[in-house]
Amino acid sequence: MDSSGRSGAGGVAAYSNPRAWIVAGIAVAGVIVLAEAARRRRRWLRGKSTALPDSGAFCDSLVLSPPPQSPPPAARQQLSDLTFAVSDNFEIEGYVAGFGNPDWKRTHAAASRTAVAVTNLLKQGATCVGRTVMDELGFGVTGQNLHCGTPINPASPSVVPGGSCSGSAVAVSAQLVDFALGTDTTGDLRIPASFCGVLCFRPSHGVVSTVGTLANSQSLDTIGWLARDPRILHRVGDVLLPAAVGGFIKGKRQLIFADDCFESLKVPRQKTVHVIESAVLTLPGYQPPKHIDIGQYIISNVPSLKEFCEPSTKMQEGNSALKALCTVMLLLQRYEFKANHEDWVNTVKPKLGLEITTRVLQAVNFRDDNIKSLYIVRSEWRSALKNLLKDTGILVLPTMAGYPLKRNSKQRLSSEFEDKMYAFVSIAALSGCCQATVPLGNHNDRPISLSFVAAHGSDKFLLRAISDMYSTIQEQVVSASKLAPRPVINHDVDASELLKEKGNDSFKRKQWSKAIEFYSEAIELNGTNATYYCNRAAAYLELGRFKQAEADCGQALLLDKKNVKAYLRRGAAKERVLNHQEALQDFRHALALEPQNKAALAAERRIQKHLRRSIGMEAQQWQQRRHPLRTPMDPLLSLAGSFFSAFSPSTSTEQGAATSTMLLLPLPVAAARALSVLRRLALLATQAFISVFFAVLSALSPPPPPPPPSLAPSLPPPPLADQQGSPAASTSVGRALGHVLWVASRLPVASRKYELVRGLAERLLDDNAVAGGAAVGAVSRAALAGAFERTLRQLEASATGGDWPAMELAVRAVRTGMRLWKPAAAAVAPLEGEAFGGPAAEKLAAELLWLAQKMAACGAAREAAVQFGAAPRLGSRALVAEPTLQVALLRLAVFLFRHANSAEFEQHSGDKEGDKAAVAEHRMAMLRSWLPLLCRGSNGTDTPVLSGRERAEMVTVLEELIEKLRWELQEEALALWLHHFAACPDTDWPNLESCYTRWYAESRKLLA
Repeated sequence: MDSSGRSGAGGVAAYSNPRAWIVAGIAVAGVIVLAEAARRRRRWLRGKSTALPDSGAFCDSLVLSPPPQSPPPAARQQLSDLTFAVSDNFEIEGYVAGFGNPDWKRTHAAASRTAVAVTNLLKQGATCVGRTVMDELGFGVTGQNLHCGTPINPASPSVVPGGSCSGSAVAVSAQLVDFALGTDTTGDLRIPASFCGVLCFRPSHGVVSTVGTLANSQSLDTIGWLARDPRILHRVGDVLLPAAVGGFIKGKRQLIFADDCFESLKVPRQKTVHVIESAVLTLPGYQPPKHIDIGQYIISNVPSLKEFCEPSTKMQEGNSALKALCTVMLLLQRYEFKANHEDWVNTVKPKLGLEITTRVLQAVNFRDDNIKSLYIVRSEWRSALKNLLKDTGILVLPTMAGYPLKRNSKQRLSSEFEDKMYAFVSIAALSGCCQATVPLGNHNDRPISLSFVAAHGSDKFLLRAISDMYSTIQEQVVSASKLAPRPVINHDVDASELLKEKGNDSFKRKQWSKAIEFYSEAIELNGTNATYYCNRAAAYLELGRFKQAEADCGQALLLDKKNVKAYLRRGAAKERVLNHQEALQDFRHALALEPQNKAALAAERRIQKHLRRSIGMEAQQWQQRRHPLRTPMDPLLSLAGSFFSAFSPSTSTEQGAATSTMLLLPLPVAAARALSVLRRLALLATQAFISVFFAVLSALSPPPPPPPPSLAPSLPPPPLADQQGSPAASTSVGRALGHVLWVASRLPVASRKYELVRGLAERLLDDNAVAGGAAVGAVSRAALAGAFERTLRQLEASATGGDWPAMELAVRAVRTGMRLWKPAAAAVAPLEGEAFGGPAAEKLAAELLWLAQKMAACGAAREAAVQFGAAPRLGSRALVAEPTLQVALLRLAVFLFRHANSAEFEQHSGDKEGDKAAVAEHRMAMLRSWLPLLCRGSNGTDTPVLSGRERAEMVTVLEELIEKLRWELQEEALALWLHHFAACPDTDWPNLESCYTRWYAESRKLLA
């Protein structure tokens, strides 16, 4: 009993001991930790064992073999023994392009042909081994695909590979292929190239044919390629790029660093800017590098971008401009994606990833209220970048702003990172310029790269530059990696250099006061740099502040006694205040430092000449006080007397005295006076000749047309001869309707009465339609037909010239003479190719479309199509019209082509062969006049006018229209299409290849 009690008491004490509980807790925690570690290890081993051998890069495995090599003397295939892959938006005959989404693949048929770029590579001996994974529908920047998974980044497996062409970059980086193709819209190739550490080339927009690829945004899409070896990158470019793109350019190359872009990098400058600068110093054929604030350059040279900029301070203007450029690019992408794929998205409602869903919804819900300004910004930015880079400039900037996200991380890209990333890629994407991405090793175990941008069309020039620089750049990368990180101890020096570059940019734009502000801020940060004082002195000179300029140059010379520019500018300041002796000393100091300095030599000669002239003028004034000149002929008499005295020896004192009365002036002064008189006489003769010339032209020219009548109540002008007796002329209702239409055509669009009169015409036509009746319908049709013909003739007159043929002939003669002096300008802009347009022509084209729509509502579309087809001169001039006018005429042509293909167009033909032949001739006239505009106009590549569905419908209309023609007319129409379609590299629409093939097959049967 006692023992049991003791035992029980001991057990209770053990359970109440706190040390026992602590030991037990630690043991349980240890077991849990070991179990979790074992579970994670098993998961890691399972993932490693199931990892795909292709790093998850491919979505379709296929092999497209090249044709066999032709025997000699045929040239050897340029890409023989090379393999490549293409992203999932390239069409391959017999396969369905998935566009990164299974719903797209399910709802589309297999392709009937292979993409043009792929075909060209196969012809040169390359072998295609598959299609690679991409982000859904070409959106996304991370490379993560909800359906296909995320390819493994070989350069850094713990981070995403980047997108949208993630599989192509992974396949190249993992050495699965020699090179890969993809499409680049908003960085879809450059971003994964940067993340995976491979080379990338994005060609100029429109240079490589995109036929056979699925479009995301046709104004931004371009086919690019990735490679590990710059030689392969160059070989692929030789195959895909036309021979005329970026030929050999004379002159030294110059690198231009975008300093404001490098400021936002987390990578030290010794691994980026200094690497490139060091490489260029060791290479021949390069000018000293230049630095620029690209944001400030954008805000100064792209005026239409200001409406997209957010309010900012002076120092933030550059960042605001880059962000605005990025905004324009994304808005343009949304607008064109909506035009291409809105119907499919709304019908199929595909399953998409969260990030892609957000982007697609933004595109589908986009409102195109201000779409025209997006294309204006695009055009202005391309011109501005062309002016900056010219033929030999290369812009250097970071490819990416920071590091990629962790793989399988739920963290999303920050808005700040996206803004910087898209701002960098938008510089080339929105301008359409070519860009090359070059890896520069690693920093903190993350790949880093820089991009090189050249002007639009300089593709081969940029490829050659990359090939020349690449090995030297890699040597500098290795050297930089061995150096210890530089301590950042001189932020003010970098900031002062940036302020100096901003001042230089303002100086070039002739903003002298703003330049002085920037130079002054740079001097406050770093007052030991003589260049800052010297540059501010130049700005002071431009403003006429000569004392300040002289003081700044003096300070610069205290800091640097060998500053030639300081001597030159101080001399210029002293010369302006008439201190010629001291100015001459400064210029001679400059010549002592640089004996061949042209500015100093010219200034020295100029001052010496001035000093000699001042001495001569003093003598001349003394002579004039003794013998004043009283008539305009006195200089000539003085000159004659000088020559007489020079060649007639005097034999006596009297002869000398007589001669001295004629020698009124010294010989050099008399010669100068004589030349001045002769110059004035020549100017008077030239003015007299011009006056007589234009007087003769005025006499030969017909009198000018009378001024337009006032808008007082009056009847319209007499009807045309072919309208006599028509309902529009013989009834009061017809005359009233015709008068309203005539007044509306005379009013400018800017007039506040235009909308009122146009609304009145709309109301009268609508009332006629409601009233019905054959007589009322005939009145509407006749009035509209007359208005359409009158407006069409006005537009033709504006296209072919005015009512002053003699004056036009004179202007053409002057232009021809100018072209004889400037043959290069003549080659660029031939006389017959001068563009026409303007608000008046655009108004007439818009009225033609409105009238055609009203005529179609009244059943008179046939008359509009016939008249429109009978305007071949207008059709040819439309090919060189301004883009806005081209758009209006293109819409009108599309509208009338549809009606020309309708049954209504044939209803008057009956069964008579003559009537059927007339219908065929009218249709052929439409094709002759306006099919070239469809091929060459702004129909969807530069400025999208038609949606994807409308373009497809229009191709069907054209095919049906051509097939309704006689056999020989079909041949003529298809030959016309092929000529203009092949001559326009910027568009792939309308594609009548199937119609051409069917016609050719039927023609071949006739041989049997």
